[in-house]
Amino acid sequence: MSDGELIRRLERIDIYNHVLVEFLLVWAKAKPATTWHTATSFYTEGLPTDHRTHPQFDELVAWTKAAGLAYELHDEHIDDKGRTFDRKTGKPTGEIYSARYRIAGEPLKTAEDRLTLLAAQDAKWLTKLVEADRTGDDKLLGTCFGFALTAIQAYVAGTCVPPNQPEIPLETRAFAHFMVSPDHWQDEVGVAARWSQVVKELSPKLYEASLDYERRRRRS
Repeated sequence: MSDGELIRRLERIDIYNHVLVEFLLVWAKAKPATTWHTATSFYTEGLPTDHRTHPQFDELVAWTKAAGLAYELHDEHIDDKGRTFDRKTGKPTGEIYSARYRIAGEPLKTAEDRLTLLAAQDAKWLTKLVEADRTGDDKLLGTCFGFALTAIQAYVAGTCVPPNQPEIPLETRAFAHFMVSPDHWQDEVGVAARWSQVVKELSPKLYEASLDYERRRRRS
């Protein structure tokens, strides 16, 4: 499969645009690693829903294989306190989900089962990503995601802020899905500017979709 065919295949997967962008950037070696997860079952009025009712997850896994990325699939249960356990063995696997819910400011309200796809540009970065996932190491996780060191340090110290400065161009802000430090944000969003350029060159379709989403977000 040619590079162009691989990119077109990614563009056809019917999931969030920013997820496709993340995997494209890892494939292009513009960032070390990324993850995506989906509920394998959730409990709404007691009715479980299997993840295979959402074939887009399986499509992304298949694309990850075709792209030659290093990857792992984790099948986990998350309890109502955000603790994670391997669904087969019942052993604890880490606190990464509780950390993610703290980031979003949305505590987990009910238990659920999840499949997580962890993907990296090579085995070395995958090992680091798996370790960050297992331990909930925010600094290592930020490094795996390619964020600037000062932004990571600000997040760990609890001094980070959203990248909402009006000076940030739309083309950069559309790819700045991370927190920044109050003092070094200009340099830190430079990472997003580089990602923007990579996506623009490789997939104008994903690039324009990212800009459209950011325009709508700004108007809301």
